[in-house]
Amino acid sequence: MTANSLLATILLLTTVAVAGPSPNVVPNPGFEREGTPGYKLWPGGTSATFVRDTGVRKSGAASGRLVLLKAEEAATVYTYVPLKENTDYTLSFWWKTANWKQAGSSSATVSFSFCKEDGGNGSAGVLRTPFPATGETGRDWTKFSLDFKAPTETVRCQLLVVSARGITGTVWLDDISVREIAHALPVAKLAQPPVIDGQLSDACWQAAVPLTKFYHVNRE
Repeated sequence: MTANSLLATILLLTTVAVAGPSPNVVPNPGFEREGTPGYKLWPGGTSATFVRDTGVRKSGAASGRLVLLKAEEAATVYTYVPLKENTDYTLSFWWKTANWKQAGSSSATVSFSFCKEDGGNGSAGVLRTPFPATGETGRDWTKFSLDFKAPTETVRCQLLVVSARGITGTVWLDDISVREIAHALPVAKLAQPPVIDGQLSDACWQAAVPLTKFYHVNRE
């Protein structure tokens, strides 16, 4: 029995198989590149700033730092990521704040504007959730995580990592990740093992669920 045949048998006889970790589709997720390529600050002309900060970071060499100077101005940091329709993903990132002050009508959100192939931002739907920072939180690095499903016809998404209005202060972002969720795959359980002859003509092989989306990890 070859190593490949043994592996195939193990996978076939296992009741559940799980694909490996999927790739991160966020560009420049840890702000390791000079500047902040892949990210935009909106609107133009705002007094807010978004820059690479090598003095404060969760990991690696840097983080992204958003400074909100005027409560009466809104500011958003966003990027674009490719997505597949009707597919489950996890968004995660690390954040911390300093001097975070909120006015009475303030808001801070994390938003997804899903895009169709020939449509603009939000043409396939919009999802918003509160950004977790308050005046009492965020002094230490905290992880944000959210599972979501890309709507039908989605091909990409404008990811608004943080949108703030009525707020002054500083927020740092690091290790931003959007990864497809690797669901468990049901695999046929057999009363008798198949013949290991290198052929896939047996009925049991024909009924087996194909295992795909394997990824190379730890390439160093």
